[in-house]
Amino acid sequence: MDFWVLCFLALHFTVSEFSGAKVVFGGSSGSWFKKKWRILSLNLQDLSEEPETLLEYSVGQNSDGSLMGFCAMQGLIFWADSSSDCLYSFAEKRKEILCDLNEPQGIYCSNETFPHLYFIDSGQHYGTGVTSINVVDVSTKEVTTLSSNKNNSTCFDNTGEPRGIFFRNNKVYVASDWSLWTLGNFSRSCGDQNKYLGPGDIPDLDGEPIIAESLVIQESDIWFTRFYGGVYRISDNKVMKYAETKYGTFDIAFVNDTHFVVSCIMDDKDTHLRIFDMQTKENRTLTTSIQSAGVTVL
Repeated sequence: MDFWVLCFLALHFTVSEFSGAKVVFGGSSGSWFKKKWRILSLNLQDLSEEPETLLEYSVGQNSDGSLMGFCAMQGLIFWADSSSDCLYSFAEKRKEILCDLNEPQGIYCSNETFPHLYFIDSGQHYGTGVTSINVVDVSTKEVTTLSSNKNNSTCFDNTGEPRGIFFRNNKVYVASDWSLWTLGNFSRSCGDQNKYLGPGDIPDLDGEPIIAESLVIQESDIWFTRFYGGVYRISDNKVMKYAETKYGTFDIAFVNDTHFVVSCIMDDKDTHLRIFDMQTKENRTLTTSIQSAGVTVL
């Protein structure tokens, strides 16, 4: 087999493996005082290309805020911006979905949940002090609160502050500071918390807080990330560390059945978006342009 045939096969493998897949995330440009957010798209079929800028807009009134969760449904990109305390969507232009939030965190949506988007609004550091788990109809902008500490200040004491959210089979899964859990009885102001993973359930933590930033269900397994570093997998009720990552690990999103991406951000000097190959057990940096906690795949 000659060199050009090998090159063709390698190219074919790359293209077919990621057939049309794009990773969307946030970046930034400009100086600190004139900083702008950028919504970026990276074509996985040609990793030699630089990320494409889909949108650029000025950072909000809270200069310490960040671009947080990302998701996509029905051709629309959605994200949470804690600098303006808003949820936005983008197709041809940016649109406000909700504003005047405390500090939006993780969000979740998919073609299956349309027109509903699930999101966490944290009052831990800013705003009213109320943390809530909500769902919004992005068409009507009607918001339903699924759980909140508004009338019960101890609501999230056992689970820790909610960070990441996922929805599957009418269940809301939550990643928090102290645990992973599912939310039940949505009619209550403080919903039932069915905890299934705490610090003592993870072998290498020695009782440390989990500080789980995100979680995703792939096949029958639950995957989650820790802010302190590490990608974990729960399979057959066993918890294992799948990969070591850096301090400042946030989101995880699957590209297909064998590849997933993970965002790691701490400051302008140490950020990267990595892709993991579950077949070869290898991983590589896709870009260092990322400046968002969240990432989604189109």
